Formats: sequence, C-alpha cells, structure tokens
Amino acid sequence: MKRYFINGKEISEQEAKAIEARNKEYINSNDISLWAKCKFITVINK
Repeated sequence: MKRYFINGKEISEQEAKAIEARNKEYINSNDISLWAKCKFITVINK
C-alpha cells in the first residue's frame, strides 16, 4: 500500500497522479516561472 504526502498532508492516489501530470506539463514548458509551481510528492510504501 502506498501513501502520498505533500507538505506533510496526506493526499489520495488520484490527487497524486493529477499533480504529477501537472508537474510534467510545467517541466516541459520553456517558462521557468512554471517550474516553480511544481509540487513534490513523497511516496511511502507500506
């Protein structure tokens, strides 16, 4: 079972996947200001 966290707050797997997709769009853009919007997800396997 995996648990997902952002800034110490647990989120669902669906939220994590949506955030990962948004992060991918931000990283693929040429706008550095979008890179700063990336959120880091901590995944804990249990």
